[in-house]
Amino acid sequence: VFDTRFFKPIPASYLGVLSRYGSHSLRSLSVMFSAEDHHLSPVSNLSSLTSLDVSQCAGVTTKGLSCLSSLPYLTSLNASFCPQISDRILHYLTANKSSPITIIKLKNCPGIRNTGLRRLPLLSSLTSLDLQFCPRIKDCGMVSICRIPSLKSLNLSDCMGLSVASLRNIATCPSLVDLNISNCQGIFNSARPEDFAHIPASVTRLSLVQLGVSDDHLSHMTHLASLSCLLLHCKYPVGAMNSLSRFTCLEELAVVGNPHQETLCLVSTLPSLRNLTLSCQMSRAGLRSLCTSTLTSTLTSLSLQGVRLQSGTEPISCLTSLRTLRVQHSSSVARVRPSLKFLILDLFAKPSLNSPTGTSKFISVAVSHVIGFELLPLKGKALKHISPLSSLKELNLSFCGIKGASLRHLSSLRSLESIGLLGNPVQQADLECFSWLSCFVVREDG
Repeated sequence: VFDTRFFKPIPASYLGVLSRYGSHSLRSLSVMFSAEDHHLSPVSNLSSLTSLDVSQCAGVTTKGLSCLSSLPYLTSLNASFCPQISDRILHYLTANKSSPITIIKLKNCPGIRNTGLRRLPLLSSLTSLDLQFCPRIKDCGMVSICRIPSLKSLNLSDCMGLSVASLRNIATCPSLVDLNISNCQGIFNSARPEDFAHIPASVTRLSLVQLGVSDDHLSHMTHLASLSCLLLHCKYPVGAMNSLSRFTCLEELAVVGNPHQETLCLVSTLPSLRNLTLSCQMSRAGLRSLCTSTLTSTLTSLSLQGVRLQSGTEPISCLTSLRTLRVQHSSSVARVRPSLKFLILDLFAKPSLNSPTGTSKFISVAVSHVIGFELLPLKGKALKHISPLSSLKELNLSFCGIKGASLRHLSSLRSLESIGLLGNPVQQADLECFSWLSCFVVREDG
């Protein structure tokens, strides 16, 4: 079995070879972005294929994907960022009335229209549909989408052609658990707060980023008793979101914009909260309000933006259950370029170290079990407040201007397995306090 989940996408010219020698065993195929229609013709011979990824293949058209009708076992299709395809590909997918397909991703495909969406209810096994950035989808197309019998996950973010009628139609999707209507300005501008009561009670994950959500909107969504993940955008700090405290099952919360100070206090009382993202200007007092007895024992992941770590890290030190800490921008970056999108979009856009604001614009890129303060000069006392995080596994302090003597503050982190000190004036003798460590990154060559 050649499963490309463990390999890079293959060059398009190799497809003919695969169709001749792997037609009976190939299950998953990902094609490089240079592919064109004639490269995909051998795919119709891969009768055992269950997953096909042609995303970002700008040269592929609807004709090239006619091979879909010859793949009886296909369960996953990713044709995102293919600008030349049309909704005709949905006719190819429904050619087999018993199609087992469960996942369709058509993100940023402007050729997808309402006409083709009428075929979707024929796909009885379809559980996940991604139509982000499909501008030609209108309310009548949503009627067809809501008739998909097994639909559980629906991404409509940035679909500007939808209105409040689409929100009302979503009420007819009783099995829906994951709904993303971020930046659907047509829906938000035409809807009243009470229209959000149409969101099915089965939804456990809801994304409302780039929408000016208020407490009035949240008060009409409290029927979502099983909601575990909520991503929302507070456009103006008009008042506390008192209804937020009623979502007691929330495990993941992201608040983008300018939440009211009292809202942060309410966040700290959520009993099940594990992952918290705050993409907003955060004062030291606001940070302190989060570090209550409730979050001290439950919070495992914290992502902050707009914090001056030199003077404000003390409250973080009490969050002893933390496994991941992301601190993306210093407080000065809000004056340079405030982020209004969900902050994950900007994680890898690091500035040049030679630029005037390079050392203060982006701090870190942190992943699971990682804490990072990359590209921000830190003082020794900031490290002192990290030392109580006894469960920390990996630490990245690259280009932070750390002096070797200040590393002694971290000698108590006995769970630490890896530390990155690239670009710091650290000598070998300074590392003796980490005698148990298995991995150091001090220079470019490791």
